Amino acid sequence: MSLLKNGFIENISALGALPFFLMTISILFLLNQTKFATQLLVGIIIGHIVTYLIRLMYHKERPQPQKYNSLVERIDASSFPSLHSVRAMTFSMICAINTGYLVSYLIFGTYLLSILYSRYYLKKHDLKDIIMGAIIGLFISAIIIFISSYFI
Repeated sequence: MSLLKNGFIENISALGALPFFLMTISILFLLNQTKFATQLLVGIIIGHIVTYLIRLMYHKERPQPQKYNSLVERIDASSFPSLHSVRAMTFSMICAINTGYLVSYLIFGTYLLSILYSRYYLKKHDLKDIIMGAIIGLFISAIIIFISSYFI
C-alpha cells in the first residue's frame, strides 16, 4: 500500500515539475492564448532565476540529502526555497486570475495545496522551504499580473 501511495504522491509532485509547465504553456500558445502563456512563461523563468540565485548563495540540505559533484548538482540538491512551490504558486495564481471564476480559485487552490503537500510527504523539503517558495511565487505572480495589465 505504501508503494502505491508513494507512486500516487510522486505523480502529483510531477504536476509541479518543469515539463508540465512547458507543456501547458505550449498548449496555451497553440490555442492563441498569448497573454496567458506569456505570463506563465515569464513567471516560470523568473521563478527559476530567483530560486537558483538563492540556492547559489545559500545551500540547505534536503530532509533526505542528495549527493552532488558539481555546482549544478549542488544547486539541485539544495532544499531552499522549494522550486516546485514557486512554480505551483505562480501557476495557480496566474491561472486563477486569468480564468476569474470562483471555481477556478478552488481548483487551482487544491492543485497548489496538493503540490505543496507532496513535496513535504516525499521528504524533499521542510515547511520553511515550501512556505518560502510559495511566498516567492506569490510575489512573482502579483508582479507579472500587475505589469501585464499595462504592457502585454
